[in-house]
Amino acid sequence: MEAARRLAGVILPRVRREVPRAELLLAGTGGAADAARALARLPGVRVTGSLVDLRASVWGAAVYVSPLESGFGRKARLLEPMALGTPVVASPPMLSGMPDVLAGHHVLTADRDDEFAEAIRLLLPDPAVANTIARNARDLVERRFTWGAVGQRYETLYARLAPAPAVEAAG
Repeated sequence: MEAARRLAGVILPRVRREVPRAELLLAGTGGAADAARALARLPGVRVTGSLVDLRASVWGAAVYVSPLESGFGRKARLLEPMALGTPVVASPPMLSGMPDVLAGHHVLTADRDDEFAEAIRLLLPDPAVANTIARNARDLVERRFTWGAVGQRYETLYARLAPAPAVEAAG
C-alpha cells in the first residue's frame, strides 16, 4: 500500500505538472482496497475494486509503474506487463533476480520520486520511445520466459547432465 500512496500522492502530481491529463489506476483487494479508495480523492487517481484479471488494464495502460522496494512475486509483477507490451518503469530492487532485463533497454529504472516522474514523462508523450522499450521487453519475455524457452533450457541442461549412452565394442 505504501507504493500506491507514493504513486498517488507524490509521483503522479509531479507527472501531472507537465502532463495534466495523466491518470493513475489502482486496483486493490481486501483491506488494501479500503486504503486505495481513500486515494481516489486525489486528482487523477482512479481506483477499481478487486480485478480477477488485470491483463486488460495493464495492456491498456500507457506505462506500468512499480516503485516497490521488496515483496513477494516481484519478477511476475514485471513479466506480465512486459509480456503484454506495456512499457515499464521500476525500481532497481524490482529487477533483482532478473539479470537479462537491462535498464534503459527493456525497462526504465528509477530510485527517487523525481526519477520516477521523469521516466513516466519521457514515455507518455513519446510513443517511439515507449514502443521501443515495450517491444524490447516483449521480445525478451518471448526469448527467455515462455514455457517453450524455459523447457528448451531444461532439455539442454538435462542433456549435459545425462551420461553418454554406452557403446558396445564390436567383438
